[in-house]
Amino acid sequence: ETVKNYIEANFSRAVTLNDIMEFYPYSKAKLCRDFSSKYGMTVFDMLTKIRLRHAFMMMKNDSQIKLKSVAASCGFNDLSYFCRVYKREYGKSPKSIT
Repeated sequence: ETVKNYIEANFSRAVTLNDIMEFYPYSKAKLCRDFSSKYGMTVFDMLTKIRLRHAFMMMKNDSQIKLKSVAASCGFNDLSYFCRVYKREYGKSPKSIT
């Protein structure tokens, strides 16, 4: 739960396993195994889902917001990658929201 809370609090910046290892007392392999068994996804899948959820809410709350701004605010450095993963997750382009 601590790892998930950390991801929630830091989704907008680059998060690495090394960042998490600073407060997780076991190995990276154990972290990945424990996280997957608890949540059914990897740490980075969870990070992506959290980022996409925040992006969705930003676009829903402000129809004039620029996609580039949304992507950057949610921790995506590449707009085309953001659009690709958004479409894979929600089945439609983020442009259809804005």
